[in-house]
Amino acid sequence: MRAPFGWTVIRRDSAKCGFFVYKAPHPRNEAHHSADLAPFTFPTKAEAYDAGKRGIFAYKDLWLPIV
Repeated sequence: MRAPFGWTVIRRDSAKCGFFVYKAPHPRNEAHHSADLAPFTFPTKAEAYDAGKRGIFAYKDLWLPIV
């Protein structure tokens, strides 16, 4: 699946999988108020999943409901 701005990994409170990977909707920069997510955005979905498995994801200390 093509993702021109990469794949972002965030924490998810779930017994099945503790992270969620989604297509970044825009560039991760100051202009889009999302520069803080840049270290957690990867060029491919596979790289994003690997990072999530290693515990590298945004919002480690927050509980975010994913709908």
